[in-house]
Amino acid sequence: MNKVEEKLCFDIVFCKNTGKGPCTKVSSVAKCPHSLMPEPWNGHLSEAKILFIGSNPSFDCNEVYPDATWSSKQICDFFENRFKNGKVKNGKEVSVPYWTYLIKYTNWINDEFNTKGKTPLTKYPITKQKKNMYDGLNNDVASTEIVHCKSNNAVGFTVSCCKCSDMWMANILNLFKGKLIVVLGANAKKAIKKCTKLNAIITSLKIPVIYLPHPSWRMSDNARKATVQAELAKVGLI
Repeated sequence: MNKVEEKLCFDIVFCKNTGKGPCTKVSSVAKCPHSLMPEPWNGHLSEAKILFIGSNPSFDCNEVYPDATWSSKQICDFFENRFKNGKVKNGKEVSVPYWTYLIKYTNWINDEFNTKGKTPLTKYPITKQKKNMYDGLNNDVASTEIVHCKSNNAVGFTVSCCKCSDMWMANILNLFKGKLIVVLGANAKKAIKKCTKLNAIITSLKIPVIYLPHPSWRMSDNARKATVQAELAKVGLI
């Protein structure tokens, strides 16, 4: 991370608003033996070609995740190389809840570009590797959330989404220099319509924005592919 990214990463991880006002509900959900820090983003934000934006991160008390015992360097490395590092700290494996679908979505987007005679947005194709679990994602894709505190089933998201996105989303998007933003899921899409500042940020971008089903939403791959095609056509990319 460069200095600007590093500062933003720490500002989010150590957010002063955690547990206050509208953020109280979402930040109090994760009842684990150790405190779960807000999640800033995963991957190389300023180098990524595609940025995925979800609603808010889920949690597993057993997942490998930074806490107060981690050094500044370890925390930065964790998030910047989260897709790549299959195991971190004491040999434990990193949680990979939706990353396989990030690969599928990225490759389907590239498939459409290839079919239409255009250059794929990212390294093509992206595959899961045994040694470095998602090396291709780590090089070309970044992911972030509208609400950075963790909860399961989006508990607390609705009341905190505008506050959290007002605080952080403009700064995150200013660092992203890629070619496409992919918004994942109905909750994230509704928040962009609901939150005035967030809506203004998204609509003012000179970067195409498409909306895809959340990876946890049950539907066939054929239906997902059709949605990718329709969304890319809607913004004039194919």
